[in-house]
Amino acid sequence: MRLDPIDKYLLIPMNRFISNSKTSSILLFASTIMALILANSPLKDVFHDFWENTFTIGFPDFIVSRSFHHWINEGLMSLFFFVIGLELKREIMAGELSKPKDAILPIFA
Repeated sequence: MRLDPIDKYLLIPMNRFISNSKTSSILLFASTIMALILANSPLKDVFHDFWENTFTIGFPDFIVSRSFHHWINEGLMSLFFFVIGLELKREIMAGELSKPKDAILPIFA
């Protein structure tokens, strides 16, 4: 079977990278370090102004226009906590937290 160049050089390596369990930790840590460096460097005003740029989506009768900062705080954080809730539900229903004895500490936390 012959692979397309897009599959060979883009999709397969990207799928391998995303499937690795350490990828999200590495990406989050690197992003945090980079944001801390930029926020405390001489480029802090440019960094702040970037997050205040407006991004607009919608239709002619319905338009939502907010800053990147607002989109992340309201939209992506809502999505993040939704996914966390689904993961917690899965763990309680069939995972390591399915026994009440094992779930007591996370419930109180």
